[in-house]
Amino acid sequence: RCVVNESEPNDQPGDEDALPMEAIGCGDLQRELDADLWGFEVEVGAWVSVTVAGDSIGSRARTSLVLFAEDAAE
Repeated sequence: RCVVNESEPNDQPGDEDALPMEAIGCGDLQRELDADLWGFEVEVGAWVSVTVAGDSIGSRARTSLVLFAEDAAE
């Protein structure tokens, strides 16, 4: 089911893994406070649906999602 597996390091801007639209990306938590960054392009006016599935696969991790513009502004 996973189309793109994360590659480490990918927790800083510029190190994100490219994720094609409509693809599933999978990451692993390597340490406490680990972040997995993914990069994708969206046209102006388009919408995006993202699911963080940690709890649905039995993980006890407290996950969150933050989206940034290309210039790294939230």
